[in-house]
Amino acid sequence: MPIAIAFSNGGTIPAIIQEATAADLVKALDGLKEAPTLQTEEQAREWLQTLPMPSGWFETISEAKAHLARWKEPTPLLTKEQVRAAREDLGMSQADFAAAVGIGGNPDTRRRYMVGVERGEIQPKTNAARALSVDATRRLRALMAEKGLEISDE
Repeated sequence: MPIAIAFSNGGTIPAIIQEATAADLVKALDGLKEAPTLQTEEQAREWLQTLPMPSGWFETISEAKAHLARWKEPTPLLTKEQVRAAREDLGMSQADFAAAVGIGGNPDTRRRYMVGVERGEIQPKTNAARALSVDATRRLRALMAEKGLEISDE
C-alpha cells in the first residue's frame, strides 16, 4: 500500500495519505488544493520532491516511518565523494540531481553548482568547501530511500 507524506511551505497541507494502489494515491494527491494536476505516479513523486521535508512517496508504512526517523536525526553534511556516488547511483545528470534535491536556477546554473560541490570548490566568502545544504542533504536521503538506495559511509 503506497503512502505519501506531503507538507507545504504555508502549512496548509500537512497530509499523510495511504491508498490501496499507486493510481488511487495519485488521485488522492491530485485532489489536494495545493497540488498541480497529477495524472501519473511519476508526476506525483516529482511533485512531492519539490515540497518541504519530510514529504515523499513510500511503498510501505515501515519505509515511511524509517524516513521520518532519519529526517528527525541530525543531518551531517555529505562529502563530495558521497554526493557524486549518490548522484551516479541515481543515474542522474548534475542538473537533474540538483533540481531533485531542491537547488534552484536554470539547468546550467544547477549543473555548475553541482560541479562545484563534487569538486569541493572553495567558496571565496566563507573559505569553506561548497557542499549540499542540510535541507538538500535531507532531500537526497529521502530520494535515495525512495529508490531503495543508501548513501555510502566513505
